[in-house]
Amino acid sequence: MAGEEIWKYNIHEFIQITSNVDLKNKFFEVESVNPNLIINVKDGINYDISKCNKVGWDFYGIPDADFLYYRGVRSEVFIKDLKGCTELTVNNAFFNRNRGLSWDSLLSAVLFLKLLQKNCSFIHSACFSVKNSSFLLLAFPDTGKTSTIISIIEQQDNAEYLSDDLTIIDKKGNTYCYPIPITLSSKVIQRILNNKKVGLKQLLKLKFYSFLQRHLSTNYISSRLFKFPPKEYIWDIIKNIKIAKKAKVNAICLLEYGEDGVEKVNSGHMLKKVNLTNTEIVQHLTTNPIITIYSYFNSKMDLFHYLKLYQEITESFLNKAESFIIRSKKGTWHKTIKEQILPCYI
Repeated sequence: MAGEEIWKYNIHEFIQITSNVDLKNKFFEVESVNPNLIINVKDGINYDISKCNKVGWDFYGIPDADFLYYRGVRSEVFIKDLKGCTELTVNNAFFNRNRGLSWDSLLSAVLFLKLLQKNCSFIHSACFSVKNSSFLLLAFPDTGKTSTIISIIEQQDNAEYLSDDLTIIDKKGNTYCYPIPITLSSKVIQRILNNKKVGLKQLLKLKFYSFLQRHLSTNYISSRLFKFPPKEYIWDIIKNIKIAKKAKVNAICLLEYGEDGVEKVNSGHMLKKVNLTNTEIVQHLTTNPIITIYSYFNSKMDLFHYLKLYQEITESFLNKAESFIIRSKKGTWHKTIKEQILPCYI
């Protein structure tokens, strides 16, 4: 459409995207790209299904024709060429009404596939670096990765932020930043409020968020008016934060609650833990029906190959660093990392 705004993103040269909707990933916005992923959101798609085979109630395709069309109740998705320059087209109803589940899951699955095709992977973790050496923090969701990494960046000289939820890794032991908006849980808000680098405007906003979180369970009006949990970019919250684009991994730390202490473990033991904490990432491939049925129609798109590749990348990455389980009764992992882990590497 003439005059339509187009957003362009370049994720470390691995994924280059053009999109007619804002994907909320400011860090990777660029002026020009050679896309391997094209995203379009339209009012409607209305693909001709007269020559298509049908799987289930809503999925249409032709064996090895390298596309899939989904037509549900008001929702439409057309996806083409997952191994090359992928076209992902959805209608507004799918993008808006199901955005919290279907759209996010589908986009995450496609991004994950694109990384795997470049011998890289997402890993559910936070990451920071000091003097080009990176340290990966693993944990189950809502454990405290974000608040821990904020504490480290606040207290450790020369510490730079790479991510707080998803990190990109490769077989060579490199970590790549992936700074998406962070979820502001009450724990994260409290940690940021303790950071003296927060500006007055953000200080007032965070205190407002904190107030609402304390009262949302009983305040129906505020829960309808405000989206929770809130999300913000790290650089909008903490002034002058430094972001490292890439660093070589030195230590991998799994955060657990328990008796204070550090346990060094081998890479095989850590691989098992990573596979469990990373389940949600892998499920984007294995449980998203659009991806799985696309693979069903197209013999060259072997999901099991990508799952095996994910294991190979993760295992190779873990072999490039030392692994530790760090336990804390009160969630003060940042102190242990600063006092017992960092001095060994910097």
